[in-house]
Amino acid sequence: MQWLKFDRLRWQKGRPETAEYHCEGCDAAIAEHHKTAMLEGGEWRATATAADPTTVGYHLSALYSPIGWLSWERIVRAWDAAQGSDEAIKAFRNTILGETWVETGEAPDWQRLYDRRERWTSGTVPAGGLFLTAGATCRRTGSRSTSGPGGADWKAGSSITWSSRAGPTGTTRGRN
Repeated sequence: MQWLKFDRLRWQKGRPETAEYHCEGCDAAIAEHHKTAMLEGGEWRATATAADPTTVGYHLSALYSPIGWLSWERIVRAWDAAQGSDEAIKAFRNTILGETWVETGEAPDWQRLYDRRERWTSGTVPAGGLFLTAGATCRRTGSRSTSGPGGADWKAGSSITWSSRAGPTGTTRGRN
């Protein structure tokens, strides 16, 4: 029993129709028409312990797609088409391989950033603010607006106005 992994799928360069899976035990090529028997003999195995025993989740690669659904050839074509675009590779890994994406690069330590936050009263402009700017986004359920002084982009206030679909028309609720 083995877990199908994309790096075990191999094909001749420029010829996705030659895609075959290679056994991790003996490296023998396995043609896609054997996949039905492989799926019939397969089993679900947990790879993590759920925090909530009544909830179970799975990440399932399209490599397991039954014959007639998404073929290994189409998976290879999608992979080839994604080359050169980080966003396309991310989408391929998420939607075709069922893998999570881990962003690369450096991020600030969250605690250090949290400790540097400043406090002030909502609706006031902090000392050092030269002028106030505002922005809004409109959605089906209502609109949300925020405002803050330019430059440092402090948030001076925020409100939500609900549409008739989401709540009482014209209702405004302030938030920080």
